[in-house]
Amino acid sequence: MQSKKKIKCAGACNEKRRSNMTKEIEEELREQISRQRKWEAMSYAQKNQQLFLNQKELLDKFLACHAISQAQYDKSLGDLRAKTGITETESN
Repeated sequence: MQSKKKIKCAGACNEKRRSNMTKEIEEELREQISRQRKWEAMSYAQKNQQLFLNQKELLDKFLACHAISQAQYDKSLGDLRAKTGITETESN
């Protein structure tokens, strides 16, 4: 009798976990769709700016955790600015 209760309880817990996972997946999909729609609505210049900011953020993280030196950061950021045509004032 005790083992039947445990099995029933475990089944209910698993069902609740699946339900929560499904909700999380659905929410993530909604967020992805929202981001995609925003991206599609952007102009070329806005997309270029956003890509620049994403790359700069990654460089900032690399520098902060000492994965790259300040010289490497400066070189990479300079190259990124040259490729995108985004000046220092535009990126702040």
